[in-house]
Amino acid sequence: MSLTSNIPQVNIKEELSSLKTRPGIKGKQVYELDTAEEVRDLIGARGRKNLIINGGFDVWQRGTANTAISGIAHYTADRWCSNASAATLSVEAGRDTANLPYNRLRIIQTATPTIHNMLQQRVEGLNELSGKTMTFSIEAKVGSGTKDFALVAYISIAAGGSSTILSKIVTFTSEYARFEFTFDVPDMSSSTINNATDFLQVYVQDASDFKPYTADFKEAQLELAPFATEFEHRSYGEELALCQRYYWRGGLQDSGASLFYGVTAMAGHAGGTSFPTRMRVIPTVTTITAPTYTNATANALLASVDGFVDRVTVTANGAFRSLLGVYSADAEL
Repeated sequence: MSLTSNIPQVNIKEELSSLKTRPGIKGKQVYELDTAEEVRDLIGARGRKNLIINGGFDVWQRGTANTAISGIAHYTADRWCSNASAATLSVEAGRDTANLPYNRLRIIQTATPTIHNMLQQRVEGLNELSGKTMTFSIEAKVGSGTKDFALVAYISIAAGGSSTILSKIVTFTSEYARFEFTFDVPDMSSSTINNATDFLQVYVQDASDFKPYTADFKEAQLELAPFATEFEHRSYGEELALCQRYYWRGGLQDSGASLFYGVTAMAGHAGGTSFPTRMRVIPTVTTITAPTYTNATANALLASVDGFVDRVTVTANGAFRSLLGVYSADAEL
């Protein structure tokens, strides 16, 4: 016995296109592609897509309240820095729900600034970004009324100068909205790029309507794509490890409780520590909280990309140590 079907052939794409469904963010462009490879090429979805580190503003190794900010490149949330014209700018961590992790950054400008304030992040790896189409997106609002801001992409090449790629003016309101802009990174194949010093920078800058304001920022993302896609959430542990390639804060191994032995006037090592993540370059190590020295005085902090030691000058024969110091290691771009 044979069976015959009279069901007509249909074009699945045409049938699906007639459905009244939301395609999502730029979903129609994805829908019109034929293969998974084309989709990956379109949205840059190869591994982790967000090139911004700490885009969720959940890591704050330097502290969650930064007041009286003035000058250039003052770091607040990890990997994020601000420029301010006077000591009237504050940056602090925030969260939408009490007792939950931090998930936003707040800028408070208490007086009218005289230059553009910026919230910025520098991204390394210019040689891999050369000639690519990228999209920066961020969710933001102001405390009341409206305020104009500029979204800006900028490249810095020590051997070839710096330049703004593109900027876009947007208006923040008192309700959260997602803002995005797409730009093409110039072809830099003929440039001499030093990945230790050269970078792409994206930033949000208050526009020409200078006035006091409060602004909140969430879910910043930079991706190799011609449009913004859904924000990529990473675990706190993963985000912290990414941040610690550029900045670390902590103490010596066992807090410096170990005893060492030497003779007067010798240079000795009073302990050290290994960084949890190999740092981008040899960091600048500084003392945040001075340790309590026993039979020793400070001499030097000797660093590599993997850790550092506290070298001291011994002041008496016998045991010496450096106890309960707090240090920072900075390898930011």
